[in-house]
Amino acid sequence: MRSAEGAVTHSFTSYADVTAALHAPELSDRSAGSEGAAERGALHADAARELSTERLDDLTAELQRSALELAHQLPLGEPVDLLLAYARPWCSRLALRTIDSRPLGEARLLQLAEEVFRAAALATSRQDIGSATAPVGALAGALTGPRSTSLAVQAFVALSQTLPHTLAAAWHVLASVPGAWRTLRADRAAVPLAVEELLRLASPARAVFRRACTDLVIGDTHLSAGDEVILMLDAANRDPAQFPDPLRFDLRRGSGGHVGLGRGMHPCAGAAMVRLALGVATSALLDVAEEMTLAAPVTWLDGFAIRAPTSLCVVLRPGA
Repeated sequence: MRSAEGAVTHSFTSYADVTAALHAPELSDRSAGSEGAAERGALHADAARELSTERLDDLTAELQRSALELAHQLPLGEPVDLLLAYARPWCSRLALRTIDSRPLGEARLLQLAEEVFRAAALATSRQDIGSATAPVGALAGALTGPRSTSLAVQAFVALSQTLPHTLAAAWHVLASVPGAWRTLRADRAAVPLAVEELLRLASPARAVFRRACTDLVIGDTHLSAGDEVILMLDAANRDPAQFPDPLRFDLRRGSGGHVGLGRGMHPCAGAAMVRLALGVATSALLDVAEEMTLAAPVTWLDGFAIRAPTSLCVVLRPGA
């Protein structure tokens, strides 16, 4: 597809092409390549400081306490929406603790974050993502803390919106695969492997958008400077050339290099937090429920860039 300015849009779906593109420094998520690379580098440096091993270790116990508190409040033996009753409040607590000032009130901050998330979900280009200026600007003006404004906005949206949807999507997989919940409950050492397989299958990110800063080649495709690039992460994570029987949840598969959290030059800045949160929140549910089954069809936010559950109604059954 060629734009009025002459730029071509390329879409990549294979694992080999998507991973090559994610490792390519010539691709930027900004309109200006050099500025985009510098901003992205600063953002990841800020995130690395905020999410250092020491800080995550300090945070783990708090997350575990909070998750267990909410998990033990969930009704057993009757339908409950895990997104509404568990994932959202737990992730909102985590997001709100990262900011110092709340002049708009917690409810308004979370509403703005949801508007930003939905705009990203429905985006079909980099320009669409950039169009959510009003809620982004309002969040940027309200969030204060020890990090840059850009990182503050991205972190708050990621923690309060993307993370709970990621958790719900992962639990949907576990509830849909016969025996998966009991297997994981019986072997807690397998939780880290499950986290990677769940991120491969359930990461909400369908597509990310990039722009070629210079001419380059990805696979068999020649890109010119200015061309737009769409990387289909969900397709890459289901490429049978990389993941045999790709739709099957398989604890023995291991991490396998999935791209659910990006990689290379374009990793998710909060990848360590996502892995920690998914493991902690799932372990708390495993503590309180011997079985988890779907109680109603799942509803979805079905966007081009993001696909995520908007509800996850399940029945949690207690152990003997």
